[in-house]
Amino acid sequence: EFLVSRARFSGPCRSGAVGVNIAGTVLAPVPYAGVQLWIVFQNVYGVSVVGGTLDGRGQAYWACRRAGGGSSCPASTRSLTIYRSRNVVIQGLTSVNSAGIHVTVQASTGVAIVDTVVSAPGDSPNTDGIHVKQSSDVTIRNAVIGTGDDCISMVEGSSDVWIQGVTCGPGHGIRRVTRSNPVHPLLISV
Repeated sequence: EFLVSRARFSGPCRSGAVGVNIAGTVLAPVPYAGVQLWIVFQNVYGVSVVGGTLDGRGQAYWACRRAGGGSSCPASTRSLTIYRSRNVVIQGLTSVNSAGIHVTVQASTGVAIVDTVVSAPGDSPNTDGIHVKQSSDVTIRNAVIGTGDDCISMVEGSSDVWIQGVTCGPGHGIRRVTRSNPVHPLLISV
């Protein structure tokens, strides 16, 4: 086990052969330090993140929310964020007990999330499994997702999202939020 505070991998990085291999379990700091983004890959190209477990240790945050702490609870932490990146592969990753969203893909293109496990108790508040926002050409394949909120959510201007071989539950399923910029096209194969 490895305790990792906030970590940001920032590009530009265009090597096409950068790999991050996680061997073991990476633990988030507690108590839920109020950091909104725990591990971030930003402006990277051709990066792969392989294996390992991210443990967001969100239990104290969930307890605060369940107790009606409202504004006295800090903002929830997103465990892994891919932001403004291209051609990223996340493979064989397990994410457990995120205080908030487990994996966020935002403003990115060509992201593949494969052979992934996401797990949080069914009563954990707002723990989306995989959240896709303003991104295109996103593949989510062979995933087992159980959370207290949406297994997969897609919002605001995402396109070309392909979902295949996903087992969802507990959770609210796969949700497409259509506001002014709907998600299209969306292909789901079970």
